[in-house]
Amino acid sequence: MARITVESIQIETIVGTYRFERHAKQIVELTFSFESDITKAAKNDDLKHADDYAKITNKIKHFTRKTKFLLIETLATEIYRILTHEFELKNVELTLRKPAAIKAAKYVEISLP
Repeated sequence: MARITVESIQIETIVGTYRFERHAKQIVELTFSFESDITKAAKNDDLKHADDYAKITNKIKHFTRKTKFLLIETLATEIYRILTHEFELKNVELTLRKPAAIKAAKYVEISLP
């Protein structure tokens, strides 16, 4: 088994509870990783035997751009659901950061398993 990591995807979305957050898109940063048996893909050097992380990333970006959640907890949970149910990825770890969520911090971060 290998662990594949896609790190620091920048995505514009509407997320937040304050009025100003509901009208202007802001950047969230997503990192996710998962376990994958890469043996067949490596042996054949063929994408059809690999997890297409570009396709996975594009699906997550499209989903995130069109949503308007109040909480990053909800957004993180829904992204996790897509990764584990739609793409059937195993042992997923996900981190979602919202920069400038509060002035005193660089970002607020939600991590799922």
